[in-house]
Amino acid sequence: MSRFAWICLGGAVGTGARYLLSGLALAALGTAFPWGTLAVNLLGSFLLGGIMHVGLVTALLSPTVRLTLATGVMGGFTTYSSFNYETIRQIQDGAWPTALPLVAILRGIEPHEAAAHATALLEAGFDCIEVPTNSPGWAESVRTIDELATGRALVGAGTVLTAAHLDALVAAGGRMAVSPHTDTALIEDAAGRGLFVLPGAMTASEVFAAQRAGAHAVKLFPAGQLGTGYVKALRAVLPPALSLLAVGGVTPGNLGEFLGAGCVGAGLGSDLYRPGQPAGETAARAQAFVAAWHAARSPS
Repeated sequence: MSRFAWICLGGAVGTGARYLLSGLALAALGTAFPWGTLAVNLLGSFLLGGIMHVGLVTALLSPTVRLTLATGVMGGFTTYSSFNYETIRQIQDGAWPTALPLVAILRGIEPHEAAAHATALLEAGFDCIEVPTNSPGWAESVRTIDELATGRALVGAGTVLTAAHLDALVAAGGRMAVSPHTDTALIEDAAGRGLFVLPGAMTASEVFAAQRAGAHAVKLFPAGQLGTGYVKALRAVLPPALSLLAVGGVTPGNLGEFLGAGCVGAGLGSDLYRPGQPAGETAARAQAFVAAWHAARSPS
């Protein structure tokens, strides 16, 4: 093998391993694997090796020019790849990890219905789906949806109450554990398994306890009964980077009010899905929520 080939091979292997690991970390949290970033960085390794060592280039260009070109190549693909590392940083800091911070709660769905309703949600733009553990065959539904939505959505279980629920969730391939309450031992257990943890809380003490235990975000429950005034007061004392979701009583009509009060998004239950409704109705309701979210976020 020529010196150039060894240089390129070494750079490609090193770069490939680096971005493969970061990509797997992202995929584990429900983010699409960054194949584009991996390809760009592999190409960059070959270009960098070529600029610095190919005989023709070294003969025609001075060391200063070659170094300038190499710096440009390195800067270009490093900047491109930084978006993936920013995603990981946001998750560590408590920012919401998906593009649309709306959690679809499919309480009561049965396994044979899961694929149709999940497809309707994905096509509407949802990228976070929860199947509560008090649904018939919930683990099977989680597995079906996760396989359908691989690389497109963060999928998990809601009403997670015990370690046994976590065992079944992990076995089904789910990557998110949602609870209606603040159980610090359960939060620590879920976080230790590498799951995205979204517990429920109502008071400032519960929110801070959940965050200390390892929660990545917190859902305010029941938000509809507490109201937006309560959200504003609570938000004022919480860390700015911590994602707070409104859950319970959120509709397309009041979603904007909760966002304006300080919630980053919402968990959507019976106003999105009710057991037995056709997938077409789920699609229409999902589209209404997505439109409401975009309307609330658009400059007035």
